[in-house]
Amino acid sequence: MQGLAFRDGLTGLFNRRHFDRELGRHWQQQSRADNRGNLAVIMADVDAYKNFNDCYGHQRGDECLRTVAAAISSTASRATDTVARYGGEEFALILPDTDGAGARIVAERIRRAVECLAIPHEASSSGIVTISVGVAASQAAQDCDPVMLVGAADRALYAAKRQGRNCICVSDVDEQEPTESELRVKRS
Repeated sequence: MQGLAFRDGLTGLFNRRHFDRELGRHWQQQSRADNRGNLAVIMADVDAYKNFNDCYGHQRGDECLRTVAAAISSTASRATDTVARYGGEEFALILPDTDGAGARIVAERIRRAVECLAIPHEASSSGIVTISVGVAASQAAQDCDPVMLVGAADRALYAAKRQGRNCICVSDVDEQEPTESELRVKRS
């Protein structure tokens, strides 16, 4: 029963409750490490998902989420990585011992894996299902906490949406709101 409490019923991924718990646990572990280990969070959101549901119906929408979830999960190859359905059409990953450059590589693999599925989406400008991805990484430190890390990844995700979707943006934890010029440089 306890295992089911931490799984998303639709996708089989971990759920938001488990994500929050694991993020706190990893943060504590990294904070105690002598070298203040790195921790990265990736947030991914299916582009124009409401339009997909409106066009194809909720059953096809559910099938799309399961397929996207499997593609995302297959890119997180380390046993220590956590992949979760964060809510709705949003997914989140925790990557322990990963700096910003490493997280960006994983994010690009995720973006490409979903794009390569080539799921038809006639209600999207791209014609296929794509995702936007936000990345943030930090060394576990006193002046930052896991909520700030998730907030930074979330800001980067919404910046990717504003940049045209199907791309990756990176945000620093200490940035309140990345500027448009910084985002263009960091955009994939």
